[in-house]
Parts: sequence; C-alpha cells; structure tokens
Amino acid sequence: MRRALLLLLCAAASLGCASIPPGERAPARLPGEAQRLPLRVAISEVSLALAVEESAKASVGASRDEDKYDLEGVIDYAALRRDLSEWVEASGSFARARVAEGASAEARRIDAWRERDDLLLELELRELRTNFDGHNWLWIPNVVNWAYWIVPSWFVATEEYSVSLIACARLRGPTGGATVLEVEVPVRVVGTFGDFQRGWQFFGPIYPNNGPDNWREIARALWPAARTQLGRGLALQLRAASGEVARKLAARELTKTLVLTVAVSNYEDALRLPQLSRAVSDARGVSVALTRAGGLLPRQALERYEAQATLAGVEEALEELRDRARPGDTVVVYFAGYGTREPGGAPGLILNGPGAGTSLPLARLAALLREIAGEKLLILDCGFERGQGRALAGGPPPSGPAAEQELEALAAAAGAGVLLASEPGGALLIPGHLGESLFAHYLIEGLAGAADRDHDFVLSFAELSDYVRRKVTTESAFLGARPQRPRAAGGEGLRIELRREAK
Repeated sequence: MRRALLLLLCAAASLGCASIPPGERAPARLPGEAQRLPLRVAISEVSLALAVEESAKASVGASRDEDKYDLEGVIDYAALRRDLSEWVEASGSFARARVAEGASAEARRIDAWRERDDLLLELELRELRTNFDGHNWLWIPNVVNWAYWIVPSWFVATEEYSVSLIACARLRGPTGGATVLEVEVPVRVVGTFGDFQRGWQFFGPIYPNNGPDNWREIARALWPAARTQLGRGLALQLRAASGEVARKLAARELTKTLVLTVAVSNYEDALRLPQLSRAVSDARGVSVALTRAGGLLPRQALERYEAQATLAGVEEALEELRDRARPGDTVVVYFAGYGTREPGGAPGLILNGPGAGTSLPLARLAALLREIAGEKLLILDCGFERGQGRALAGGPPPSGPAAEQELEALAAAAGAGVLLASEPGGALLIPGHLGESLFAHYLIEGLAGAADRDHDFVLSFAELSDYVRRKVTTESAFLGARPQRPRAAGGEGLRIELRREAK
C-alpha cells in the first residue's frame, strides 16, 4: 500500500512540472502579405494603468513602501519599446520602425522629428492585472503529497495564474495633432506554477496566500510571454489596418505644413551688397505668421538667416524639406534679400558668403523644389531689375511676351505657386512707417486670416495672392512715383489650413 501511494505521489510530481510560456523575439518578417507604406514609425510613449484590484495589492502585505507590490519594477520600458519596434518592423507595413530616444515625451518627439520619422506610436497598457485562476487536477493528489512528506509537494505545479491587459496603440504625426490610427490588442497569458515559481510559502500547495513578493514573481514570470503576445498582436493589427492608413495618405489626410524662410540683411561682401535693413525681420515675421496661422510647432519652420543663408545652407535645408515632405503636405519657401540677373538675363537669388558662388539661379531653385512632394509655395520678396529695392543690377531683363511668361515658366518648372513682390519695372517699397517691406506687411496680414474671403479657415493660393496684390498695389499708389504690383502664377491646388484662433 505504501509503495503504491509512493508511486502515485511520484507520478503526480513528475506530471506537475511548472508550465510557464516563454517569450520570443520578433522574426525578421511575419508570414503573409503586407501593404508596405512609405512611412517611418518611431516608438514613443508607453504608459501603464493597473486594474483597480491590481492597484489594491500595493496597499497590503508590506511594512515598507519599497516592499509593496509594484509592476513598474517588472516592466522594463526600454526593452518593451525595443521589442515593439522589432515587431512593427516585422509586420512589413512600414518603411522603418525605430525607438525614439530621449528621457521625456518632448525629447522623444524632437528625436523623431530630427530622424525624419513620419509617425509616432504611443502605447497605453490598460487594465493590467494578475489573477489566481484556480488549481489544476493535481491539486488533490498534491495535498496528500504535502500531508505525507511536505517538501516534494512544493515542486508540483498545481496553481494556475494569468496576466492580462488591453494595449491601446495610437499612431500620430511627430508634430502632434489628431490620431491617425488607433488599435486595441487584448493580451492574456496563463501559466502553471509550483511553490518556487510564484514564491515559496509553507502552506502554498494547500492554500496560496500571496503577498507582494508572490504577485511580483508571478508577473515577472508571465511578462515575457505577454510582451511577445503584445508585440505580435500589435504587428498584425497594424498590418490589418495599413489599408486605412494608405487611404488617408492617398486622400491627403496625413498632412503637415513645412516652412523655410531665408533672408540676408548683412552680406559679407558689404561693398558690392549694401545692408538691407529689414530683410531678416521680414522673414522672421513671415515665419511667425505661418506658424501661428497653421498652429505649427517651431521645428516645422526652418530658418536660414545671415551667416546661415549660404548656398550650402539653403540647399541643405531644401534637402531636409525633400526628405520630410509627403504627398498632401504644404511646403512654403520665402526669401528676402538681393535678387539679380545673370549676364544672360536669367534671374537668381544672391545668398551670403564670400566672393563668387553665392548666386542661386531660379532655374536651380525650381529643380530643387520640383523634387519636394506636396503642394509648394515660393514667395520671393526681392527685385531683379535695376532701380528696384533688394535688387542688384545684372543682365538685361526679358521684354514683351517673354517677360510675361517668365513667372509662369518658373511656377511650372517648380511645380509650385509663385508669389513675386513686384512685376518687372515696378517698385519694391520699404516704407519706414510699417517696420517691414510693403509686400511682407500685407503678406503677414493675409496669412493672419485677412485673406480668407469665404471664412472657411482654408487659405487658398488665389485668396492669398489676390489679397496681397490688391493691398500692395493700392497702398503703393500713395507712397511712390512707381506702383508696386506683386505677381502670382501657378498654385491651383495649394491650401493653407488656418487655426480657428488665427483670425
């Protein structure tokens, strides 16, 4: 009889080994077809919200605060972000997935912007809880086992525990704003524990009386598998929802505004290029107006002023715009400084720097703009003819029909709307009472909402250019012998979204 009982207990012990699912690393690519989007994702925020009953465990069974149950000590957030980036990469739905660096949410957003990421992934872990689900069938034999010789019973896994949560993942642009996509991933992992897996207790095989250390060990044991289930579920959910993101991308709903303002008031070659008193202040005013009008973050507005406004500096900024812009985005480039014409008559902008090599031909600028996706607006607050303000005398200007076609050809070559401060032969006025050029003054006023004729908080290129031309032409009639008539071309699909507070 004793031998039979001994064999039964040994069999129970051998069958009752702990069964805790392991974690897995993400594969290089999940099986199945995926729609690959030309978007780069950065894993940013991860927040944790315990279930009510889970939070209650922190207030019992510990005499010191540092001994209380706390899942913050179980979850390694850096490792979780790294795992999630690998799973999102494995989904095959995005051009790139990486972890945004930084000690704070703002630092990670800045890092994502610096690294040219298109979307931020924010993860909220809700209703996280650990549960005692009950005993398995080995519990009764193990009670006998405990009564017979105690110690071996501690090795028999009779208790089933689970960890569960709901993960809410949101995709949004690196500049903030509305959520692009939101998915939920339910997670539940179950494991069978012996006395040593969930934390030893003398009466554990009979009745578990779990304290903070026990719950912490249970969560720590099940978390790797929960993290794997979370990562795989998130990757599959994002893959399934990639069509919705693609639709929004095609419908130009995932849009942003990018701004580049370039200005030089003090050129290195001061003898050839005398100081322009208000070029930089005009550019700053336009940058602020665009930022306020569209509710932009400062990092969406690039600035190249004075010593930074070199040929290399401007081309580097245009390259950054090309790397950041996506279809549907709005890109605004503004220049204030000297314009000129090459010996053959081709117009160009004079940038800063020593000696030769500071000219940026408009044909070259148009080619660079052509490579940038989205709707583009080029604003030139300079002159190109002898006698105009902000103009350096150069080659002969075109005449007749060629003069009329020059701006249209520039707009077509750049794939942009072009707004020029003055027509050939006209004035370019910088009246002292305004504190800025006449053109910049009404441009800023129009961007602030005055040009929005239909009050729909969407500023079209036609609305902006018509407002600026009308105001500048009318005002210039009272200020100078020659009128100043801004000119515009292209820009049929260009729109600037205005904040409701902008007007």
